[in-house]
Amino acid sequence: MIDEKRVWSEIRRVQRAIAAARHLRGMTQLQLGAKVGMLPTTLSAIECGRRVPTTYTLARLAVALGMTIEEMLKNAPAQDS
Repeated sequence: MIDEKRVWSEIRRVQRAIAAARHLRGMTQLQLGAKVGMLPTTLSAIECGRRVPTTYTLARLAVALGMTIEEMLKNAPAQDS
């Protein structure tokens, strides 16, 4: 049986990675959302954990931020701040 707690921990890591990468690039949610055709409220919901991004959305965000998904995840904060 899979450890659901660990699954959600990994999802939170992805969410933190998106926010951290956006901050690193000096972008607002409005600016990043506009680059990928996403409402800033949707991006906020992803970053805050109210929505889980699809792989497609994650790839679009990474490309808009000028990095790979791997680079984005590598620079994610270790835990919630």
